Amino acid sequence: MTEIAVEVHRAPNARGCEERLLVLEARGIGARIAYLGDYYAILVAPEQAQAARAELAHYAAENQPRRRARPPVLHAGAAAGALGYVALLVAVAAASTHGIFGRDWYGAGILDGTRVRAHEWWRAATALTLHADLAHLAANLGFGLLFGIPVSRVLGPGLGWAAIAAAGFIADLIDGLWLPPGQAALGASTAVFAALGLLASRGRAVLGTGRGRAYRAAGLVAALVLLAFLGTGDVHTDILGHALGFVAGLALGAVLGRYPAPAGHAAQQAYGIATLAGFILAWAAALARAG
Repeated sequence: MTEIAVEVHRAPNARGCEERLLVLEARGIGARIAYLGDYYAILVAPEQAQAARAELAHYAAENQPRRRARPPVLHAGAAAGALGYVALLVAVAAASTHGIFGRDWYGAGILDGTRVRAHEWWRAATALTLHADLAHLAANLGFGLLFGIPVSRVLGPGLGWAAIAAAGFIADLIDGLWLPPGQAALGASTAVFAALGLLASRGRAVLGTGRGRAYRAAGLVAALVLLAFLGTGDVHTDILGHALGFVAGLALGAVLGRYPAPAGHAAQQAYGIATLAGFILAWAAALARAG
């Protein structure tokens, strides 16, 4: 072989040259590593320099360093959002049990398909806050907090619960349009499964970043298992509502994932107040119609 004299790569240490040396040798290009005072270099024969540079360029293009994804930003204030959720459900439970304002809260707010199709849109929101009994309320409080708190950590306590309420409302509205005459539904479980859908769509933000499709699908698979386990109860369970809630949460989570969640306290507070105002407006419309 002719004298090796042309430098085709340099690195601050020999290790930075060793792998590239193997690449060149695998292609039949004679090369060696030499220490040139301040750095290490790969040297090849002049007639092989062009081929060596081409091979090294190809190798570099195929082995670009992976960009490390930014760590997920988790928001504070989850307790405040959780307290708001509990307060809303408990307040409506107390009001409906005692018939506050002399109104039949169940008749005014339950998800009745015939009434929804008659443009009583507010029932899609009011039904989320009504429960058949104490056990029903306790279950939705427990599971709502279980899924809602992680959502509020990812999206913020205001936007998180606003997203849960919005997905639950959309799912209830669709469910109400399909409910046959004589059937009705109530309960926060549709919103609970919307929270589960939001978590499934934002699984990487909750679990952190990882490589591989299997890792990225872990949140969705886990959520589907929970949906099957928790969302299909007895004959009185609104399976369609649960499934619609999950799908609505999944879709809304995918949309929200394209935009950074607002980090400021004022913005999160505004979302929380708007969510509460939406439920108050829905109940005002419901009770006004009932009167």
